[in-house]
Formats: sequence, structure tokens, C-alpha cells
Amino acid sequence: MREKAKLSVRSKKWALRWLSIGIILILISCVGASVLQTNFYKTQVYTFKVPTSGGKYLSCNMYRPKTASAENKVPLVIATAGTYASKEQMDIPGIELSRRGIAVITFDPYMHGLSSGGTEPYDQFAWTDAGMIALVEFAAANLDFVDTGRIGVTGHSLGGRIISNTLAHYGVAYEKALAQAQEPDSEGGTEITEKEQAYARSQNKVMAAFASGVQTSEISFGVKDDTFAIHGIKGAPEDKEMPQRAYASVAVYNGFNDEFGRGNYQVDGVAYDLSVHPDMISLVNSVLVPEDKVDTIEIDHFYGNAGDHTLRVVYNPPEVHAYERFSTTEAREISDFFTKAFEMENPVTPENQLWLLKECFNFLGFIGMFLLLVPLASLFMRLPLFAELATSVPEKLPALKSGRSKLIFWGTWLFSAVASWQFFLPAIGISTALFQVQSKQGTLTWLFPQKMTNFVWVWAIFNAIVGLALFWLSYRFNGSKNGVTPKMWGIKTSGKELLKSLLLAFTVCACFFSVVFLANYFFVADFRIWVLAIKVFKPIHIIYAVTYAVMFFPYYFMVSVSTNSSRRVEGQKEWVNLLICGIGNILGLALMQFVMYSNVYATGINPYGTACLNCIQTYQLLVLLFIVPYLCRYLFKLTGKVWLGAMISCLTVVTINVANSMLHIPA
Repeated sequence: MREKAKLSVRSKKWALRWLSIGIILILISCVGASVLQTNFYKTQVYTFKVPTSGGKYLSCNMYRPKTASAENKVPLVIATAGTYASKEQMDIPGIELSRRGIAVITFDPYMHGLSSGGTEPYDQFAWTDAGMIALVEFAAANLDFVDTGRIGVTGHSLGGRIISNTLAHYGVAYEKALAQAQEPDSEGGTEITEKEQAYARSQNKVMAAFASGVQTSEISFGVKDDTFAIHGIKGAPEDKEMPQRAYASVAVYNGFNDEFGRGNYQVDGVAYDLSVHPDMISLVNSVLVPEDKVDTIEIDHFYGNAGDHTLRVVYNPPEVHAYERFSTTEAREISDFFTKAFEMENPVTPENQLWLLKECFNFLGFIGMFLLLVPLASLFMRLPLFAELATSVPEKLPALKSGRSKLIFWGTWLFSAVASWQFFLPAIGISTALFQVQSKQGTLTWLFPQKMTNFVWVWAIFNAIVGLALFWLSYRFNGSKNGVTPKMWGIKTSGKELLKSLLLAFTVCACFFSVVFLANYFFVADFRIWVLAIKVFKPIHIIYAVTYAVMFFPYYFMVSVSTNSSRRVEGQKEWVNLLICGIGNILGLALMQFVMYSNVYATGINPYGTACLNCIQTYQLLVLLFIVPYLCRYLFKLTGKVWLGAMISCLTVVTINVANSMLHIPA
């Protein structure tokens, strides 16, 4: 029997019911996230832009305690995330510090999020402040509610490197001011006067720094010696000026199991035990008198004192890189550190945290967003323009009765997963060869400017080729001999149907992302969990999303064909069949992650080396690509064809990925 595509009154009720559920979840998400991130409306949260040099600008979120004013100044912490991340991922400092009376600015570095492109080549960008110094100067000069003597900075990964560069900038400025004060023709001659000392202190505008997930050698700033070719930031340009030490209280928070540390960044054979790491020992000893210097440091122990901005503390929890900014432990330590560094009475205990509950509300909205897609398509298909897209749903493929059919079904399922896993690392090299300009460090370009998206595309196209080849071979050698006909595939269509399907896909996706912008406008909220996010983007992201969607479409077409034309068989419950399709679509990625992290935890060695960054960037794909077969199946039931599911899935997922990646474009 051929099942009629469901666009009946009942189907309308189904669509309205699920659309309503999605909208309700989104509203609960937005209100809950807003209440929590504002500390029950005790904190003012808003977005703003700061123009900087060379026509650039920074996109920022402000978390301002409502008690802060020109008469009641508060400390300020400026926070930023890592490579391929955005300011919205800095919930921990934004929410938790503002609850404790500290204003917080989170920002997107250049080429990230809603900030402008860059003017520095990318390799030099890694050794600049990426806009943090401009924000420090902006805050000190323009925010009358900020205590300019208590400004701090924090960041994760690339954000930690940005902190290092910021500390270097202000440390050099402070040392230069002192050196000028000792010139014979200065006010006090070779003696430094109180006025000269005060001026030197005014040049150092950062009093505390919390660096998370940054390679230790980039934040040491100990006493200069012959240990490092260039002290402080290894690999920095030779002309980069470095201070004797960081003239601020400094905390370093690095996971013991950080993929970028274990097995990759050892010094003299020392693994990522920071208690014996030379760079961390140098960091602590830089503020100790000779008789107090240490050979090993005590983790979580505070050295120095806050009064003269010499606090030093090192944290080394058993965490991996990306988890460091999604950790209740880090939330506790960052709250404790800054309240100590700013010599504040902490009105809220470090264990009292709201950020994770806020993330849970964000995730409710994430679920609600994906519940919108199929009902929206169903309702739009009731319009005369799209009504003809509803065709009869083909009958399912015959049940897996013979051993041969079962072997081919499960064999192709497993083979595609293993092939996907094994091609992951080669895809990095092939991407570098295909996109030579884009892959070269130091390149800013308007053409295919997302290095990580380029790599994922190479991997996806390989999977598309393998998947479509397996589909054809399984039909050729098994399906065609067991009653399978091309009519069961739902592939045959017309040019008119394709154009209408494409128009419907754009319409649904436009509605989908409009909800995100409304949530951001009214609630300063989006829909996320950890590294997975549906967020707002700039107009230029739309251009690149469409460009990349065209490139990625063969992959999503393959997934739709695999889900509906190859694995939709009689004899399997629908939920079981969809679970098989969903797991099969991400099993290769899951195997890759399992191999990496089992090695990291078991042996302390990351087997993928610096390619672990590519692995980390596929976290969100584990969720998104698991969802795609479900979208393709339900949209297949609406149209009887594989095309609409492939189009909507492609546009949605690619836009999400492009919005969350780094644009290597000029300002």
C-alpha cells in the first residue's frame, strides 16, 4: 500500500500542536534565560559596539550591576572566548561575576561573531590583543561607573593568549614609564618620585587576569633568563616587546587532560602536571623574594598578595579543553579569584551558581527551535504555491528477511561509519591542499574564508560519495533482486518541484532564524548548550551560508537518500529505524572522538596532535547531524520526496555552523 502524504485537517492539527509546543519552549527558554542572566533583574544586560582603529569594531555584551553608578563605582572584568567561539559562550564570568558586584564586558574578537574582520594577518592576530586593549582603554575613559583601579581580564584558549598579549602591552608601558622616570633629566632625576610612580601605575590599566585553557608558556612572565628564546610568549614575533613580569594578579586555569597540553606542549619531558611545570613555577617565582622561591607549586594555593597586585594561583583540574569554559569548578575559581584580587567581600559563595541553570533554559529553546521546522513546512505547504509538493509517500523497502539483506543493511551502515572516521585526518591535509590561500596562516580573504568549514566540507563530500556509492551498490546487487524499484526512492522530481522546494526551504529557514533575532533583541538570549548554539549573525554570514550550502548540498542529499531511500524498511518500528539512521550518521565522528579521549585519559597522549582543534570543532556536529535524519524523514513524509528534507537540513545546519565559525575576512 502507498501511504498518502499527510496534509489533512489532522495533519494541520499535528503541525499546529507541535508548532505551539516549540513556541512555548522558546518563550520559556527566553524568559528563564533572561531572568537568570540578569540575576533576577538585579543586573542590566545589553549589547553595544565599540569602534576601534582602522575601521574595525567590537561587538560586546555588558553585564552591569544595577547598583553600579558614578557614585558607587564597581570593578570591571573584560572577557573573551577562544578561536571559533563567541561572546555568548562566556556565561560564567558574565553571570557569576556580575552577581558578585563586578561589571563584565564580554566581546567577540575580530573575525569572530558580530565583530568586524581584521587588519592583521591571522598569524599576527594570534599575537595581538584582538581588541581587548581597545576595550580596556574605552572602559577606563568612558564608563563612569567603573573603578579604573580595579579592571581585570579573562579569556579561554585564544582568549587566554589575548590576555597574555594584553598583560605584555601594559607591562611594557609600565616599565617604560619607570625607565623614563629614572632618566637624569626627569622630574626626580635618577630617583623616582611619588608623582612619577603614580604616572607609571596609571599606564598599567589591568590589575587582575584569569587565563583559562591557554598553553602555559604563553602566560608565564617570570624573571628573564635563558630558559626561553623569547620569554613569556613562545613563538611570538622577534620584535615583540616583553615585560619582566606581569604587573597584575594572575590566575592560570588549565585542565590536566587538556588536549592541547598533554603530549603536545611538554617542556623538558614534563607532562601537564602544572605543579612541576617550569612555566608555572616561573610565574609564581616572579613575585616572590629569593628566599621564598619554590621548586614546585601547590595547586589552588594563592601566592603573593592582592594589595600590590602580585597574587598568583594555578588551577589544574582533570578537565579537557572545551569543558574548561563549561565547568562549575572554573565558575567557582573565577569568582573566588576576582573577588580576592579586587579585595572584595564576596556576597555570594563561589559554589552558588546560576549560569548552568541559565544554559539549561537556553537548551530548552534549542529543542523548541528544531520543533519548528517540520510544522512550519507543513503549514506553508497548505498554501496554493506549495500544495503540489505533497505527493504520495512511496512504500517502504522490503523487510530484512534474508541473511544477505541483513548483512548488506548492517554492513553498509558500519562501513560508512568506519570510512567517515578514517577519512577525518586525511580530510585536513586535503583541505589544506585544495584551499591553499585560505589555509595559509596569515591570510585574510573574501573567498571561502572559513578554514574550519572548508575542512568539514572536504570530509562531508567524501561521506557523500561513499554514501551514494553504497546506496547504488546495495540496490544493484541486492535491492533490485528483492523487489526494490526506483519508485520507492522518492528521488524522481521535476525542475518546477525543485524550485518550489528550494523556495519553501528558504522560507522555512528565514522564519527559523527570525526567531533567533527576536530572542536576541527582546531578551539578549539565543539557543545553546555548551559549544552548540543557534545564534544571531551578520548580513555577510548569509552570503557565506548560501555559498557553503551549495557546496554541502551533496552531503545532505546523501543523508536524505540514505534515510528514506535506502534504510526505510518494513519490519522496523519507526523510532528504531530513525535511531539507527541518526546513530549511523554520527558514528564516524563519535569513533574519532572516542579514540582521542580514551587515549588522552588512558595514556596522557593526544594521538591527533594539533588536529585536536578540528576534533573539538565537530562537537556540535555530533548533535546536529544526529538530528538531520529525523528532519529528512518527517519532511519526506510530507512530500514523498527526498529533496525538501535535504534542502532545509542543509540550509539550517550550514547557517548554524557558518555563524559559529571564524571569518578570515578583512575589516
